Amino acid sequence: MKREYKTVHFGYQSLFSSKIDAQALQDDLNSLGNNGWELVELEFNMGSLGNNTAAIAILKRPK
Repeated sequence: MKREYKTVHFGYQSLFSSKIDAQALQDDLNSLGNNGWELVELEFNMGSLGNNTAAIAILKRPK
């Protein structure tokens, strides 16, 4: 079976927080899942204060 892969960068920060917005990340991952994408890996980028400031997702789906 052939597959296609996709990488997506998520950077959700409010003006008052350096943390990633977990609800926005979840909503976007659910939207991608509804379009046939399956999450393979999710890596978080750490900010200088040890907070998750961004994430990179690797996704796949049948071609």
